[in-house]
Amino acid sequence: MAGPATGRLGTATNYPDDGLRHTAREFRNFNMGTGVVITREERLPSGAWYFEGYLDESVTLHTSGTTKDTTALFPAGTCEVFVSSIVTTTITTATAYSFGTAQSATVFSGAWTGVTAGDTAVGGGTVANITTQASTFALRITTTGTPGAGAMHVIARFKGIRPPTA
Repeated sequence: MAGPATGRLGTATNYPDDGLRHTAREFRNFNMGTGVVITREERLPSGAWYFEGYLDESVTLHTSGTTKDTTALFPAGTCEVFVSSIVTTTITTATAYSFGTAQSATVFSGAWTGVTAGDTAVGGGTVANITTQASTFALRITTTGTPGAGAMHVIARFKGIRPPTA
């Protein structure tokens, strides 16, 4: 029987009423900030929630240090992340960059040496080799050397699971 699917992220229309989440909604209700979109959320038989989505952000690198965290945060429960980027302003002085977290600078990629505007990179991996991340976290860009300038646009696909609630 077709009908609207409802849940914690709102109401979706034109989807079957099968108890699954079939909607793309911004994840702002969970203090994720802007730039994070959940594209799929599904309630599992155990009561846990499986989710997929993406983080989409333009990032200007710090010129006073070697790390820059995204403003947008991955949801708690994220366990896999796949990152793609394009350098929008040439990264000067620094010779490479990687994608990771505060705990591991290279968990999502090795060192990318394409630092000229237009250069692209793709990487991915599991979050610090754990089953789920217990709290929200930022994507960290770590440079080899302190950049004199530089910016990139980052899109990171993620998936994860949140435990059932009582």
